[in-house]
Amino acid sequence: LNCDPMRISKKFVGSNCIGKQVFRRRTADINRLTPDQIQQSRAELSELERRFLERVAQTNRVKSSSVGGGGGGGGASGS
Repeated sequence: LNCDPMRISKKFVGSNCIGKQVFRRRTADINRLTPDQIQQSRAELSELERRFLERVAQTNRVKSSSVGGGGGGGGASGS
């Protein structure tokens, strides 16, 4: 994630605390997957990543246009 760690961690304080989470690859489950299932999972993950990055880019465009006061990029396109 491209954000300040406190932006996330402050949401999991007090009664929202989830404790330390350790994630381990479940080799036995992975070994049972067929090549088609693996390909489907990769395609799904790729689509989710694409949508996430698209949303991040969209958010960055909105932030940069509101900071710059609008106007859309400048340059000599009309000359």
